Amino acid sequence: MVHGQDARRSSGPLDERHASRRQITKATAASLFATILLGRRPAATTRAQEATPCPSPTPDELRAIAGAYFAAFNAGDAEALGQLLAPTYTHQGALVSEQDRELHQERLRQNRAAFPDGHYALDQIIAQGDLVAIRHVFTGTLQAPYAGVDPAGQAVAVRGVHIHRVARGQITETWNNGDALGLLRQIGDRPPSIPRRRLPEHHGRRERGDRPPLDRGSARPARPRRAR
Repeated sequence: MVHGQDARRSSGPLDERHASRRQITKATAASLFATILLGRRPAATTRAQEATPCPSPTPDELRAIAGAYFAAFNAGDAEALGQLLAPTYTHQGALVSEQDRELHQERLRQNRAAFPDGHYALDQIIAQGDLVAIRHVFTGTLQAPYAGVDPAGQAVAVRGVHIHRVARGQITETWNNGDALGLLRQIGDRPPSIPRRRLPEHHGRRERGDRPPLDRGSARPARPRRAR
């Protein structure tokens, strides 16, 4: 009997040590689980923010971005233009149909080199939703090779329309409908258009003497009489 009590007494501290280990293990697991949850919260929050649609720009913001876009071209500032364009920017151009942000910046440099005095005068700006449309006139003097044409001081003046889509303060898409053919003609790459001559009114019509006689009161030609 004494030996049994001694055995239970000796096992008491061992049981306490096992209980302490289980508590430590539980606490460690709880702490690790909390750390994992805390580590996941920022990513979930980021996904929620990305899923939240951005508010549409105001008409004033659209007009300001449109003005800054053409101000960059008028100043020949490719860096300022790049700040206005989104990383995934796409441009449907008049001469170069498909452009990304880098190519569009290069197009600015090329245009500036060919037309150092090039200037966009804005005639009208229409803003609605996330789109802004601009009617403009480009004027300048060719002073460097452009589109395979050597410079000879050719003055140009061409009209065009730009439509920008804006999101998060940057331009994401552009559609450019400019008079590319008119530009090429003015610098001498295409022959000038020939005005069509007006044809005389009687062209292609029969003369009165060529028409068969009509029966009176009828629209049909008179039948020739048979010889008796």
